[in-house]
Amino acid sequence: MEMLDKAKILKPADVTIKTLDGSLVEGKVNLGYENRMSDLFTKTDNPFIVVFDATHLGSPKKKVLVVNKQHIVWAEPRD
Repeated sequence: MEMLDKAKILKPADVTIKTLDGSLVEGKVNLGYENRMSDLFTKTDNPFIVVFDATHLGSPKKKVLVVNKQHIVWAEPRD
């Protein structure tokens, strides 16, 4: 499958991420072709996770954040 085809798949999932500095990021990640959120964090080669509709540091404004996987302590799917 071409890279362009992968970019067309949007399968958003709600997530809360805690980073090494103690920050909490809440938002959505695109699971794309992955079946589980854990696959996105462990089985993809990209060292970054894109979180959209994200809030952090108490800001009510929704943002797009790019988080380095090496700085993530834990990630929790939200219902």
